[in-house]
Amino acid sequence: MAVLYPILPSLGHKWILKLPDEHQERLKHLHAWRGASKLAAHQIWWRAHRFSGDSETFAKVESWRVQDKHLWSWEANARRKAIARRRDGYRVFGARMSRRHQTLVIEKLNIARLAKAPKPDEEREFNRIASSQRFDTSPSELRSALLNAFRREGARVIEVPAGMNSAEMLAYYRSNGGDSIDGPALRSLKFNRLRKISCDLNTQSEQTD
Repeated sequence: MAVLYPILPSLGHKWILKLPDEHQERLKHLHAWRGASKLAAHQIWWRAHRFSGDSETFAKVESWRVQDKHLWSWEANARRKAIARRRDGYRVFGARMSRRHQTLVIEKLNIARLAKAPKPDEEREFNRIASSQRFDTSPSELRSALLNAFRREGARVIEVPAGMNSAEMLAYYRSNGGDSIDGPALRSLKFNRLRKISCDLNTQSEQTD
């Protein structure tokens, strides 16, 4: 059976091959593949399932797979570096703010809920462009960096209702206060619990000696 085998438009070639049945079965949905990973996986499988007359096509696809893997690795490495630079920048910014200010006023915000697209019957505004920007900037990471920095310095952390700009948040805090979520108290409870466990273990050890 003659099968049109378009590898990728970027290769600039099309080949007519008589594919063995096993190849035809694996490639019957090739036209619907959305990513390159399935084609790369097939190429690796093809190494152990060669057939007569496939040399030129195999070489072309293998050349594409090697180049595609190189580009994918480069992209993944660049992404990791960009995320690391962003995280480090947020940590530096959080440390600078915590040394300069004694109180952090922050929105009581459920970022995970905002990131989730609404269901068709759910009446909630959703901006897809803003969602994409949220992924690029990671406001949850900035929020965590600020919280960690202020708690580490023993500063106050106050939550106020969401939906206000910075000036309105400050005015609300000055007139109404907010919900204190100070870190040192939470940390001291944790450390006290750990110290209690350690003391209990020491007591048991002394009793068994």
